[in-house]
Amino acid sequence: MASASRFEDILITTAVYLLYIFLMEYFTKGRTVGKYITGTKVMSLDGSNPTFQEYLIRTVSRVVPFDALSFFGENGWHDTWSDTRVVNVKNYKAERQSKSDIDNIGVKEIA
Repeated sequence: MASASRFEDILITTAVYLLYIFLMEYFTKGRTVGKYITGTKVMSLDGSNPTFQEYLIRTVSRVVPFDALSFFGENGWHDTWSDTRVVNVKNYKAERQSKSDIDNIGVKEIA
């Protein structure tokens, strides 16, 4: 790497970064080391695990300049373009349980 030009260095570093993000999120079903630490996870808008294509779009769209600044809006561009969101796992599970409990009100239980 010492003999690589600045452009080659940036190109290799970006490729390694994107490969890391894609492989970690894809093989751990939406989590990276940082997401494990913060208790978050990537999910599709319908609440399912993202598809290969959604992970790929999410990863490739990070190359867009100023993607980090896109978070001044509601969601980042890589989330918007891939139809994914990052959710807090504990809050998501609690909300799903609450909705399930509400849906089950009045349902006759079989003892």
